[in-house]
Amino acid sequence: MKSCKDIEPLLTAYIDAELGSDDVKMVEAHLSQCVECAEKLEKERGIKRMVHEHYRMEVTPVHLRARIRRTIAEGRAAIPGFFELIAQAFTLHKLKGAFAFVALFLLVTFPYFKGIYSTPDFSQTMAQTEMNKKSPVELVGEVLCVDCEILDQAHIPHHHEPGHRMGIKTANGQIWNFIPDEQGKKLLHNNSLMNQKIKIEGFAYPNGNYVDIKSFHKI
Repeated sequence: MKSCKDIEPLLTAYIDAELGSDDVKMVEAHLSQCVECAEKLEKERGIKRMVHEHYRMEVTPVHLRARIRRTIAEGRAAIPGFFELIAQAFTLHKLKGAFAFVALFLLVTFPYFKGIYSTPDFSQTMAQTEMNKKSPVELVGEVLCVDCEILDQAHIPHHHEPGHRMGIKTANGQIWNFIPDEQGKKLLHNNSLMNQKIKIEGFAYPNGNYVDIKSFHKI
């Protein structure tokens, strides 16, 4: 009988019916005699079932995907077995909406990992009392893709996509996000302004790096 060390790496492929007939027979022969590996198989099946039960087709925002991937990577060292299963479930199977489930599962069930890597969400940030303190501001800077910036910092391979969010990077290196109101929507996905210098007048919410745009023009 093959050792557990030889069989464990094959369990994911076995569940997904990706093994050849000889490997299937080998895995099944081992599982029939090894209670420990059989239990690991059922645990992984359980995780995959949860993933599919919570599957939704909505595309999860780039910054959330980056945050989750970073969390998984950081978490492997702390809880290797569990995070390895999660990583396999989402690395091997590119489920669009399943990232939202992982966000809930990891970032709520494991509060320790909250804040490892995050971009403020306006709807959440505005709910905080301190965020309601806005101040008039004039910002001058270069338009950039906020999502590409996040993915670069997380060392995740990517390419710029039309749906990515624009932001403004000022001379001090600070990146501001646009509130998606009437004026903000004109900039939020305006790829034609990429790398161009603009001036914005509006109101700043500094604790969340958001700007409520009242007017803007290219310089």
